[in-house]
Amino acid sequence: DENVEEIIIRAITVETANTPVQGPDLAVPKGYHVVVRQRNHSGDPVGRVAFSRNGIQNDATRSLLRDGDSVSGTVSDLNKVWVDADTANTAFELMVER
Repeated sequence: DENVEEIIIRAITVETANTPVQGPDLAVPKGYHVVVRQRNHSGDPVGRVAFSRNGIQNDATRSLLRDGDSVSGTVSDLNKVWVDADTANTAFELMVER
């Protein structure tokens, strides 16, 4: 949709498998939501995304992603986003959309 404003804010990488990484300290304006997309890789890593530190460690509160998959949520700051993966050097994009 050409009316959707989308900006890639940051790419973050899980450098060590099974080691959660927190998003950067960056406020998300009211009326916007965050989209987390797993980038494409040469292997087939399984990524995990949650919107809290505790959530990333719990199957019931995190989302599983494969390359190209995305999940969205509403948070006040990108530091509420946590990513993890079963493979080292798995990269994610954090985007903010209205």
